[in-house]
Amino acid sequence: MALLLPDPCDAHCPEAFKKEARAALLAMDGRPQGWTQQIESDEGLRQVLLRFIADFANWDNAAAARYLDTGRALVHAATRRSHRSWWIRSPVEVRSRSRP
Repeated sequence: MALLLPDPCDAHCPEAFKKEARAALLAMDGRPQGWTQQIESDEGLRQVLLRFIADFANWDNAAAARYLDTGRALVHAATRRSHRSWWIRSPVEVRSRSRP
């Protein structure tokens, strides 16, 4: 998941992603109270995203609806056609190699 999300501290990170990521994280049920203030800065958003990813990787949270819904919202925000051109330079083709 971390590979799909842009770094909010990167100068090329779209403001639209930051806005949508903040909204998705703040809409999460049961989020830590400290997120509300921390998420206001780009560095704080980076830290909250990393914390979310770490918590989501926990086996107990991986199937929890609140983590799945927030994770989907974050990936959707990162891959929207309107602001994904900064990190997708060209299409990637993946082909399987057959063994001789």
